Amino acid sequence: MYFAVVTRVRQEVHCVGPEGGVILSSVVSRVQAIFPDGSLTKTIKVSVQAQPVPQEIVTRLHGNRVAVSPIVTVEPRRRKFHKPITLCIPLPQSSNKGMLTQYSGQPGQEPPTLRLLCSITGGSAPAQWEDITGTTQLTFTGEDVTFTTTVSARFWLMDCQTPRDAARMAQEVYNEAIAVPYMAKFLVFARRTFLTETQ
Repeated sequence: MYFAVVTRVRQEVHCVGPEGGVILSSVVSRVQAIFPDGSLTKTIKVSVQAQPVPQEIVTRLHGNRVAVSPIVTVEPRRRKFHKPITLCIPLPQSSNKGMLTQYSGQPGQEPPTLRLLCSITGGSAPAQWEDITGTTQLTFTGEDVTFTTTVSARFWLMDCQTPRDAARMAQEVYNEAIAVPYMAKFLVFARRTFLTETQ
């Protein structure tokens, strides 16, 4: 006999056409994807996932050195848009309810510890995180970050004290975050031929 525990992250699925549109996450309200006019040439189904990562997972793996945002996925994966779309993601919050490194919010004053990670792998292939901070302009608005992309993928913000290790640490946290927690209890019933049979 076999048992399986199946779960998936909630998706917001909308039909978006050449006129553009906005998709908001019902899981993390501040996550949104903005499709400008002309980003698509025909109407297709587009979805946005926002997967919060429990802080206890991050703390268990890396202590207080790392904070992460929700993992945001735009589907269908690896699709190239004709115009850049804009994604809005909340800033990572540590267990102290703030970023590890404070910033002024002024252009050019982005915190050096904040990294934008991306994985373009699709289907059931394992995510492969890459640091794309150096090639992507981040705009800070309050406690959110916005940026543009021409390719649908998974995106993730990480605030870490060792930026060069961001991709490796992201992979470790991600592997734990996608594991399905469950508790199982099995009862076995048997008929005894003799009273002392199981002793």
